[in-house]
Amino acid sequence: MMCTRCGPSQGRRIIISRHPKKNRGFSTARGFTLVELLVVIAIIAILLALLLPFIKRAHQSAQNQVCKSNLRQIGFAIRMYCDDNRGRFPDPYTLGGAWFRRPVGERDPDDPASLPEVYGWSALLQPYLKVKRENNIWLCRSNRDDYLAHKISYAGNTWPGGPTSKPRLAFPQIDPTQQAVVFENWQLEPWKSGVPAPLDDRYPPGYEYSAKWVTNGMNASPYLSATHWQGGPHYYNLQRNTSYKTTVLNTDGYSHSLHLDLSIHVRRHYKLIIVPNGYTVVFPDPVD
Repeated sequence: MMCTRCGPSQGRRIIISRHPKKNRGFSTARGFTLVELLVVIAIIAILLALLLPFIKRAHQSAQNQVCKSNLRQIGFAIRMYCDDNRGRFPDPYTLGGAWFRRPVGERDPDDPASLPEVYGWSALLQPYLKVKRENNIWLCRSNRDDYLAHKISYAGNTWPGGPTSKPRLAFPQIDPTQQAVVFENWQLEPWKSGVPAPLDDRYPPGYEYSAKWVTNGMNASPYLSATHWQGGPHYYNLQRNTSYKTTVLNTDGYSHSLHLDLSIHVRRHYKLIIVPNGYTVVFPDPVD
């Protein structure tokens, strides 16, 4: 509304404008309704549901490659050790006689009087790997939390001779490409740190590099209760290349292993079935 002052003879007039000024500084845009917001949220949820399996698969694939890289570096270190030791794997005494041990220098956290670990593959290969805590190639993060507490994921043994893809004279029935020397632990607990495991009379001291010990000669370390065994910590989509006469159980992931020829292989695991009188399990078999 506008008011103008007129001359004395004209009196006062009031002029009403039919075109009021537009509001300045205020938006007249309409906001989203509740229905529209719910539709947008539903679309985002559907997209996330579609993408999550691919993200999980990419994460698992990355973990698989990290574990294989760990074993590849361990294999290079074993090769260097054998080159420095007449082309042979270490004897059972040098490795400390047990399959599964704590990382070099570690003690048993439940035993304050325990000694630092000086045996096992991690201790033997330390001069070649120079492993640091922030770059621990002996630990695979795919393992279950209670197994990660050991700070080492791999167990191992030894065999007469050295790395080769040819059958050994003493073991013509064994294919070196199918016999593991370092593998992911899924059922063992560590041997007492810093203490060698006992070996029988077949391996008297002084037989290092000798052909007189003709089996792997290692102690399998204490077994965990079967209900605490770990399934395969890795995930693939691979078919089995061997058949068992026993009933095949549901698959439960895969694990990796380094074989006598220092090649890396994938092994398929099976779920442990607990029954009233014990348990049933089919041991891992190589698939790749």
